[in-house]
Amino acid sequence: MKTKVFIITRFITFAYETIKPMDKELFKEFLNTVPLELFRIKGWVRFAEKTQMLNFVGGKIEWQEWPDTVNTCLAFIGWDVIEEPILEKLSQRIVRT
Repeated sequence: MKTKVFIITRFITFAYETIKPMDKELFKEFLNTVPLELFRIKGWVRFAEKTQMLNFVGGKIEWQEWPDTVNTCLAFIGWDVIEEPILEKLSQRIVRT
C-alpha cells in the first residue's frame, strides 16, 4: 500500500525596520493584538527613552535591556499570515512629533 504525503508550506517570515522610536504603550498594545498565527517576533525595539530586545514566542513576551541605541529591527515568523496589515499596525505605533 502506498501512502501519499502532501506538504503545503504556508510559513511566512518577514521583517520590519524603522529609525524612528516606537511609542511604548502603543507597541505593547500591538503585542496584545497579534494574531495566533504569528507565533514569533524577535529583535530590537527602539523607544524614546531606551532600546530593548524583544523575544515574543506564542504570546509570551520577554524584554531584555539593551545598552546601545539601535533602530527598531524585528523579525517575524508565522503561519498563513498576511504581513501587510501587521506592518501597517506597527507603523501606527511610531512616536509622532
